[in-house]
Amino acid sequence: MVSFGWLLADRGIRLLGGFAVGLWLARYLGPSDFGFLSAATAAAWLGVVATQLGLDGLVQRELVQHPENTGRILGTVTLLSSATALVVWIVLALFAWFAVDAPTMRTLLLWLALLAVPQALAAWEYLFQARSDLRPVVVGQNICFAVCLAARAGLIALQAPVVAFAIVAVAERLFGALVVMRWARKHLTGTSLSFDASLARAMLREAWPVWISALLVTVYQKIDLVLIARWRDEAEAGIYAAAMRIVELWWSIAVIGAMALLPDLMRASQDRARYSSVLQRYLDLSAGAGIAAGLVMTVCAVPVIRLLFGQEYAEAGGILALQTWAGVFVFLSVARARHLIAIKRRGVELWFSALGVSLNLGLNAWLIPLHGAWGAAWAGFATQGAVALVFPWFFRDTRFIAGREWFALTIPFRSLSLLQSLRRRPNYGA
Repeated sequence: MVSFGWLLADRGIRLLGGFAVGLWLARYLGPSDFGFLSAATAAAWLGVVATQLGLDGLVQRELVQHPENTGRILGTVTLLSSATALVVWIVLALFAWFAVDAPTMRTLLLWLALLAVPQALAAWEYLFQARSDLRPVVVGQNICFAVCLAARAGLIALQAPVVAFAIVAVAERLFGALVVMRWARKHLTGTSLSFDASLARAMLREAWPVWISALLVTVYQKIDLVLIARWRDEAEAGIYAAAMRIVELWWSIAVIGAMALLPDLMRASQDRARYSSVLQRYLDLSAGAGIAAGLVMTVCAVPVIRLLFGQEYAEAGGILALQTWAGVFVFLSVARARHLIAIKRRGVELWFSALGVSLNLGLNAWLIPLHGAWGAAWAGFATQGAVALVFPWFFRDTRFIAGREWFALTIPFRSLSLLQSLRRRPNYGA
């Protein structure tokens, strides 16, 4: 429980801190430079996910089950990830050099591609997670976050160019990774690192479906910004990025809620009737929260954007409202993913990711050249809707939950009906 508390604290600080930094930078940079920075970060993030190799959960399991092999596990994973990071940087550098026309975007991408380097050192963080001791990770990384936050403030005061903020972003993650690595080495005195080719092959063989799924999900979550900057202009990308900053903060609540509710689903999974009841309540709560947020943002989106980002970003209000409604589908999809974990059918999510990427890329290719940021917003809305409500009917393992997801969308009407029945109930005490 203590470890989980540190994990929640870290997630909360990074989520809210990252959101605040985003607001600050958006106001300072303006839509054009903020669009450049957001699009370059989105492209570089694909490299970060590629460097993970889908090994995070697998490494933690191996460290827990085979602590005597800690040096071999850490050495193998670090070398694998480092080699992948080098390949990722070369690929992104070639892309920047030959496919990116704007000099600012090219420079940003060359710097931000280096985000893959600290990710290559993530195995040392997994060591603390496996030992349920996240305090050194949380403290060390958040000290680096605070130092780099002060650095960003100094850069704004000096009216630094946008590239300087990309360099700080890389420095923050690199120093955080090095601090964690240094503390981990103190816990491993006398442990030598080594590379085991057979262990590497076994890990990659088991992890590749998770890796492919993570890459696909990242593509359809991040590619819209890259395409807007490529096919329209960086100012539109900045406006779209402003709306998505708020939307992604809201969507993160679904993931945090899922972390809290998964144990209840797991406990109920042995009793079909109880499990069905718990699952429907979870889906109703997910749909209800999403619909309530959508109604609020339909009215308040433009004032919220003006308040947080300024008048320059006012056009993002409509996009924010639409993408908040897409949150209904996101919340239901997160609930479905937890259902698949509970019934041990997680592999089906790979198919959802593949179908989602295919649909999203097709819609973006059609709509972005015609409608810019709005086209990307509608493409995202349609994709999330299909992934939540249509694709589950295609697979036997998810047909059980598909109908329940549709039923969850009726929660406003069921709630109104319940309130009306309570009002009609006679008062015998009068």
